[in-house]
Amino acid sequence: MGYLATEHKTFVHHIALDPSGSLLASCSSDKSVEVFYRHRVPCGEDRWRLGCTMADHYGPVLRLSWCQHREHGPLLATAGADRWIYVYRIVVSSHKGNPVVQSIRWLPVRGYEKDAITDVAFVPPQLYQVLLLSTASLDGSVRVYEVHKPLQFPCICKIMPEACGPTSDVSGVATKRESTGSILKTSDGIGGASPISQQAELLTSAAGRPPGLTPLMRSSASPVSPASPESPNFSSGCETALCGPAQWGSGISSIAWFPSATESTMTLAVGAVSGRFYMYRYLKESTSFESIALPPDVVCQSSIEGMQWAPPLGRCFQLIAICSRSSVLILRMNTISPSYEAVDKLSFELYKHPTGAVSASWSRSATLLHLATDDQQTEMFVLQMRDPTNHQSWELVSSHHVPLPRF
Repeated sequence: MGYLATEHKTFVHHIALDPSGSLLASCSSDKSVEVFYRHRVPCGEDRWRLGCTMADHYGPVLRLSWCQHREHGPLLATAGADRWIYVYRIVVSSHKGNPVVQSIRWLPVRGYEKDAITDVAFVPPQLYQVLLLSTASLDGSVRVYEVHKPLQFPCICKIMPEACGPTSDVSGVATKRESTGSILKTSDGIGGASPISQQAELLTSAAGRPPGLTPLMRSSASPVSPASPESPNFSSGCETALCGPAQWGSGISSIAWFPSATESTMTLAVGAVSGRFYMYRYLKESTSFESIALPPDVVCQSSIEGMQWAPPLGRCFQLIAICSRSSVLILRMNTISPSYEAVDKLSFELYKHPTGAVSASWSRSATLLHLATDDQQTEMFVLQMRDPTNHQSWELVSSHHVPLPRF
């Protein structure tokens, strides 16, 4: 197993590969983002080399998302505790036979989020002429933005899964757009910081592991830096919600889009700080969300740390892994595609593994699930599906501790 030594000064919160597998990005509490490129060695093991570093955020950077755009190539979105959304175009060129990696920053946007952004994800772009970017926040909302270069990113849709309670059917509401370049007032939830986000600077230390995302966000030390006078205007538009404001503890911690790029509607999985799990269909024509009915036992005993869809290849069912520090849930949808059946007609099966994890990765055949923990020491273990016709046939086939080297 190889290791990658970053130049971050403190905890690395997230790493992500681009769709081609040749670029890797990492983000940290030190407010920076690093992009590495794969250096291929003839007759040897490939190595990762640092290509460029971005330090535009005012607070800890918590999540990254890649997208392979048909016109602009690799795009990288970053978001975190300062509630700013940055999109970079990553350009790989060659100089004297050596790769050169450069980042071109698109117009940064201070989104509608009233609290720290905990996750960011591109909607699979092959479906739409306009590129869409979604965010999750501790304010309890999931928002969808249109990515316009070099214009602002208007928020076109918003849902608050937990604002009306765990069993409510909350649809997204299309937003009205103001003229580009207008600045939102504090009453719109942009200018003022909530009590939680006023403490969004993460605690860092020289030893130990980073606690979970949400405890870090709420055990913080210094306020988020306000927008600087040199910063561009905030994103334009206004939004409405069907329910009242989200309550303490009802934040959204993770989002994941179904990876197929051939759907007429897209499916979004949403994980909450409370441990509850939601699933929606995004309807492009009406820019709204439709709630999918789930079994009542699809819930974790602690905050959902991450989710990962299995590759949708050659199966009559789809799988998603839901990670928390208390357990790992594997949810099976008995359908070729989540968009083929009515939302109340989908059938599900659930397998619960008693060991917690913070991240998951599927094999291409979706018969192996690789899980990683970071409690006290890093542990990796693998679950295998013995019988595709029996969803309870998952079993542990490998487990080992990973000694981390000192650089």
